[in-house]
Amino acid sequence: MPATRFETLPRSPSRTDIASITQTEGDLIVHSAWMGEQLVWLGLAWVKDGAESVHAKAQRALPHCNFIPTADTGQTGRIMTAWRANRLNDLPMTLFGTPFQHKVWQALLALAPLERPTYGQIAARIGNQKACRAVGTAVGSNPITLLVPCHRILPHAGGVGNYGWGAPMKGYLLALEDKAYAAATTGRAA
Repeated sequence: MPATRFETLPRSPSRTDIASITQTEGDLIVHSAWMGEQLVWLGLAWVKDGAESVHAKAQRALPHCNFIPTADTGQTGRIMTAWRANRLNDLPMTLFGTPFQHKVWQALLALAPLERPTYGQIAARIGNQKACRAVGTAVGSNPITLLVPCHRILPHAGGVGNYGWGAPMKGYLLALEDKAYAAATTGRAA
């Protein structure tokens, strides 16, 4: 199983070329960014909305990178297969963030299929029950959506809550996971 690497961004990083892949997957645009074999960023958009917003968000998240448009040679399929099978660590990933963010993202990677904890429950898991808001900020800064399943975290007050790609996208992803899990447990195709 590929290892997930957790790294902090240098204060003044030099410009780095990364492969930028944009692919349509059903109703979604999946945009991934790769440093060599390591997935470093993953974002989503609705096909009807176009890819411009997801590209802009990638550039804001990784301002030290030159995004080099690259042909998809199976990376998007590998991402979607890993997500659908809840094999979140099947792809080599590097997550750039602070030590606190790393703790939160590790807790997200440890979630069981269909587990939907609250921000407070994640805060308790990382040993800091009073850090609900900080956990929410860390969840919101997750650079690899889907595979680091930030969409599974729900607010204590109910509903789906906020999501960097929009609440409708979060609801859509949760419904797809529910459907896939139901199909897997009954032996029927989703």
